[in-house]
Amino acid sequence: MSHRLQIGIDFSQKRADFCLLFPDGWFVEPHVAVDNSLPGYGLAKRLLLDALDRFEFDGVDVSGEATGYYWLPFFLQLAADPDLEPHDLKLHVLNPRWVYWFKKCFAQDDKSDQKDAYYIVCASTPVSVSTSCRTWQGKSATCRPFSSCAPAPIAASSPSLTSSA
Repeated sequence: MSHRLQIGIDFSQKRADFCLLFPDGWFVEPHVAVDNSLPGYGLAKRLLLDALDRFEFDGVDVSGEATGYYWLPFFLQLAADPDLEPHDLKLHVLNPRWVYWFKKCFAQDDKSDQKDAYYIVCASTPVSVSTSCRTWQGKSATCRPFSSCAPAPIAASSPSLTSSA
């Protein structure tokens, strides 16, 4: 199993909510909110680089929900950032309907941007039958593998970003 940092981002007009996970589903940072702006991107980038260095991850998988176009400037910055290039950055854009239905697989939960970022990272992380997934409260549950419809990574060098359905 690779040791990659898993990040989920819930975008809104004014802010981006982050959840950072270890590959086994435990929290690195359960919730960090930054402005959805260039200064906010700088804070998020610092958070990513600190986590990558502190825990010596092999790479980073960033998943964001394609809410309107709020995700696009942030992802363009991530894809073009030379400081993230050596960390094998993989970007995943998720269809909001897919995330909505993924959340329906769990017990009813109140909507919050803090929890949404967690569900976004979980929805894009492939699991195997023997993998133990963590629920929001930290309890463990056995998960079944996803169907063959997995989010497609976006190459960091790709000039155009498209979402997967």
